[in-house]
Amino acid sequence: MRVEPVAVIGAGPAGLAASIQLKRYGIAPYVFESGNIGGLLNNSGNVENYPGFPEGITGPELIQRIEKQIANLGISITNDAVTSLDIESGNFILTTQTKNYRFRYVLMASGTKPKKLPAHLSIPEEDRRISYDIRHLMNISGYRIIIIGAGDAAFDMALTLAKHNEIIILGRSEIPSCLPLLADRVAEMAAITYCRSALILRVDCREERNLKITYSSPAGESFTIADRLVIAVGREPQRDYLTGSIIKEWHALESAERIFQAGDI
Repeated sequence: MRVEPVAVIGAGPAGLAASIQLKRYGIAPYVFESGNIGGLLNNSGNVENYPGFPEGITGPELIQRIEKQIANLGISITNDAVTSLDIESGNFILTTQTKNYRFRYVLMASGTKPKKLPAHLSIPEEDRRISYDIRHLMNISGYRIIIIGAGDAAFDMALTLAKHNEIIILGRSEIPSCLPLLADRVAEMAAITYCRSALILRVDCREERNLKITYSSPAGESFTIADRLVIAVGREPQRDYLTGSIIKEWHALESAERIFQAGDI
């Protein structure tokens, strides 16, 4: 099997920025992405902390610009999920859902994965009314949406979806852990309600259309009915594809500058 120079796992901002720079050095990377390029930009209603856009820019608009840039450079994306990364005879063995590859170097830019609610709540993964991101909700209107979480992601999602929907944020903390800027903007939005110190007790998905979310708060036990539920209780590094061999040799590979990490991971 031919050994290729560099694999980039993930086509979010970090992986794509690295790929652009590699191409400038005359190195054509293999870029692997299981979903849409752009990573968490797909969830961003307005990106205000990216240089060059004084008025901000929406995540999807920024992705369109990045797509044009990588197309101009001839960088192609392999739309396939990386299921395993191993090491054998000094080379990396990268396995996707459809094929095996060999690489000399690997850049891990696979970002993060969402944390799940406690297992006792038995959240059905197959229920399409429940999600961990909002990319598929960007164009809906007139819905009642519950967002569980009190960090930047939860409040940013709320601000994005509140333009055309009613939003209720259920946060475990008394004081939100998001940026004060986001908390202030949410407080000014009539379409958004923040419920403090809310502990989720049950999520009832039996209704054909509506979801029933039961929670406790200082006021006692309450429930609310919603059309959609978005879970934003934190994220953790996405490294599920690493084998035991890679983990065992990690420090040696990193010291030898054979494997790298970039971005949220």
